Amino acid sequence: MCKLDNSKTSDLPPGSLDFLKKFIRLEYSLKRAGYVKSSPKYNCAEADWDRLNKDIGEEFFNKLKKEGIIPTILSQRDKKQHYEKNEVIWKELDLPHITKTLIRCVKNIRNNLVHGSLNSKNLKKFPNFNKRLKEAKAIIEHLALSTEPIRLCYEGRESDGDYPEFFLPCLIGCRTPA
Repeated sequence: MCKLDNSKTSDLPPGSLDFLKKFIRLEYSLKRAGYVKSSPKYNCAEADWDRLNKDIGEEFFNKLKKEGIIPTILSQRDKKQHYEKNEVIWKELDLPHITKTLIRCVKNIRNNLVHGSLNSKNLKKFPNFNKRLKEAKAIIEHLALSTEPIRLCYEGRESDGDYPEFFLPCLIGCRTPA
């Protein structure tokens, strides 16, 4: 039997694993805190990002913008893979301008790392990716702090709060479309 070469599994840009760990924890925390919906497409539970967006509102985006936490994300377009004419290509996305598109930007960074062939060798196609990644981590942390139930779940302290109606029993994980 051949031995598999796993050397490419660690060929991610610096800071990527920390970002992915935080993203995964946030998504888990959202579902655990009641921000969960059924995905008919995948027949599983997924984080309800739309409900979170409605609950935190535009104040969230405006605060991060005003505090200067996301200057690179606000000024440089992200890219997303598309499949056209039997070819995978990168297309630029619109700049985020509201909370919903800011969350979409963070989810896109995650997708590019997990599914989009983003590695240390093709970073030149993504100017200032390290700055964008740092800002995306800050967005995740602010999202985790956006409500008390989400924060408690993120910190693993669900039993510390007086929110029993929010907390779901342990959920079976599934692929969550972003």
